[in-house]
Amino acid sequence: MRSPLRKALLGCALSLGAVGLLAAAGPALLGSYHAGVGARQIDAALQPVFAYRLAPEQIVDGPALSSGIAHLQTALRYDADNIHARRLLARAYVSTGDLEAAQQTLEQAMEISSNPILRLELADVLDLQGEPAIELYEQG
Repeated sequence: MRSPLRKALLGCALSLGAVGLLAAAGPALLGSYHAGVGARQIDAALQPVFAYRLAPEQIVDGPALSSGIAHLQTALRYDADNIHARRLLARAYVSTGDLEAAQQTLEQAMEISSNPILRLELADVLDLQGEPAIELYEQG
């Protein structure tokens, strides 16, 4: 049988281990949580107009869009390399008309990843701004 002191010490050790694990994994878990919530909010808030292009979408739920943007921004504070969160945030920015923020967000994503879809989405944003985008379309 175990003594009460031994049980208490074992419980403390397990608690400290759990706290240490949470402290190490906490930012990644929080980033993942906010990215997931943000993605669901953006999907609920926007109705695509063009299926294969990053273009302004019909906003069907403004509060959900604002909440989604806030969650995605928070996700990027915890995990700045989250490409999916950056792409969703750019989609939201385009739909709100903040094309400069969308461009900056996609350019930051391209510094992290060489995913060709990022070039195509950046080309769409540049095209919406009336900027030359043909080279990016050709590269994508």
